Amino acid sequence: MSKKLMISLWTVVSSLLLCSTSFADGNCITVNGNTVCGYDCKIANGTAACAKTKYGVCTIVNKGVYCWDPPEWVHKKGSCIVINSEPACGFECRIASGKAKCAETPYGICTAPDGHVQCWDPPRGVQKQAQCVVFNGEAACGYDCKIA
Repeated sequence: MSKKLMISLWTVVSSLLLCSTSFADGNCITVNGNTVCGYDCKIANGTAACAKTKYGVCTIVNKGVYCWDPPEWVHKKGSCIVINSEPACGFECRIASGKAKCAETPYGICTAPDGHVQCWDPPRGVQKQAQCVVFNGEAACGYDCKIA
């Protein structure tokens, strides 16, 4: 075996080892000669993509693969929905008027009192479930909400 071939093989093997050891519980996939590594990897339309964190999610859309990761301080896995070929990923996802939106954190909330989805998320580090109240078709979201 030539020295050049051995170096090439070592490069491929070490790249795969780096990828597989860099992502505990993650994986690497190769499509059309391109390798991607991460979590919840998906393949569609000749492309591949992976979420960056174990809490991220990926979904297949007409354009290929769409991946989403929550903020770095959120340690829960979200979900994705696809409406009219448009993905929405996160938490508490809602659909209205042919569109979807999701909160960025598990403590956020989404509502659609007037047929349009709106979402609200608490500030970083707040781990208390939000709520929304609706009055005359208008929503107010946050904590300890009251209608006066």
